[in-house]
Amino acid sequence: MDKKIINNGLAIFTGLGFLAVLLLVEWLVLKIILLVLGLATVGFLFFNAHYKQTDLSYEIKPMRRLAMIIWSFNLFCFLSLTFGLNQFFSTMPFWLISLPVVFLVGLISIKIWQMYFNVPVQNFLPWAIILSLSLWEVVWVISLLPLGYFVSGVLSTWVWYVISLFIRFHLGPQKIIWRKQSWFLGINILLFLLVLLFFVRWI
Repeated sequence: MDKKIINNGLAIFTGLGFLAVLLLVEWLVLKIILLVLGLATVGFLFFNAHYKQTDLSYEIKPMRRLAMIIWSFNLFCFLSLTFGLNQFFSTMPFWLISLPVVFLVGLISIKIWQMYFNVPVQNFLPWAIILSLSLWEVVWVISLLPLGYFVSGVLSTWVWYVISLFIRFHLGPQKIIWRKQSWFLGINILLFLLVLLFFVRWI
């Protein structure tokens, strides 16, 4: 199994992620910018995937963070496309439209956890299933709010990131240190509520 942090799978998913965003963007200038940025990013990832990556911890950590950001961006792209398809094809049941992204949530979560723990993938499956089903419910609730697909994608990705991060902490040897993480969790909940207050048309 390929243990590289930057690999062909990440490059392919990133290319598909940029394609998903391009399908939603209507402004031509922004389309061109995203196309150039997407080609450059995918090229960079493919270039790095075919070179031996170092085992030095001080070099692995920034690469791992970069991969985490890119995986999160990919999920945002696919979630935004899901919300966009829900608006474009409103007659289709949302559970059917959102079903593919449920599998992507589990897959991307496992890919990220594998960067931190060298254990068999079966160890992650129960948590990936729980996270996927939980986010499926969150995505359904957010789809009922009067939001654009990009804002909905950001909120859904935000919830996924926080939950997946706490699962990763739980899987670690020290588990979740609530004394240290309570501030992080509280600030994220507050910011999330403020975003809902300013972006959702409640009246």
